[in-house]
Amino acid sequence: MTTRHNSQRLDELRRLLVLDSQPEHQFDQIVERLGSTLGAPMVMINLLDGNRDWLKARVGLPLAESSAETSMCNIFFETRDDVMLVSDTLKDARFSGHPYVVGDPNIRFYVAARLVSNGYTVGTLCAYGCEPKELTPEQTSILTMLAKEAAHLLAPRSTASGNSV
Repeated sequence: MTTRHNSQRLDELRRLLVLDSQPEHQFDQIVERLGSTLGAPMVMINLLDGNRDWLKARVGLPLAESSAETSMCNIFFETRDDVMLVSDTLKDARFSGHPYVVGDPNIRFYVAARLVSNGYTVGTLCAYGCEPKELTPEQTSILTMLAKEAAHLLAPRSTASGNSV
C-alpha cells in the first residue's frame, strides 16, 4: 500500500525518529485530553514504523498487544479518510476475525485520526474501548483538533534535522 511503502514518506518518518528522546509530555497531554474527552480507556499516538514503539501513551495497549501486523490502524489506512470511527467493530465486516475484536481485550469501539507531517501520513491518534460507543460531533471535532496539534508538534522535528524531502 502506498501509505506504508512510499519512500518519501519513509524518509520523512526517519527524520521524525532521530530527534530528541526526552519525555514526550506534550504528546502525553494530548493523549490524556482525548481519553478524558471520549471516556476511552485506551488512547495512543503512534508513528507508522513497525520497528519502533514510539509515543505509547500512559493509557494504552502494551507493545506485545499492539504490534504493527495486527494494528487496527492498518484497516484505517486502507481508506482515504482523515478520521475513521467504528462505533461497534462486531458490526463492521472489515474487522471480522481481527484478533483485537474476537480475542482479548475484545475491542468494540475504535476511532483514529491521521497525523500528517509535511504532506505525508506518518501516524495516528487513536482511541479504543471494550464497549460500543458513538461520538458526538463535538467529540469528533476535539479528536480532529488534537490530531492537528500532534501533527503540528511533529512538523518541526523533520526540519530540525536539516534534511529536506
